[in-house]
Amino acid sequence: MDLNMRNRCFLSARIALLGAIGKNVLGISINIPQPGEKLRMTVYHKDILPEDEIDALQAASVEMLSNFYPEIKDDVVEFIKWRGRLLPRKGEYVFLRFGVGLE
Repeated sequence: MDLNMRNRCFLSARIALLGAIGKNVLGISINIPQPGEKLRMTVYHKDILPEDEIDALQAASVEMLSNFYPEIKDDVVEFIKWRGRLLPRKGEYVFLRFGVGLE
């Protein structure tokens, strides 16, 4: 794994997500893309996310993407309604709500 890209992704995600995470979000994971791959953000949430929270999270993904252009040219945001307090070990978590763990 390219540690420089990993560090850049973490820093970019933390900055982009400031103010974008609502009370129903349990965790957010990202992939560490290689040049030419898509930036993938997976948002695990409980209940239904309001439209403004969805918009804020999608905007955060676009903001992250702008930090890597032209290396990375596309992003995908996936929203998964999750029951329980353990999230799957998929990707690199950039946010994990207090009290929520990983499988």
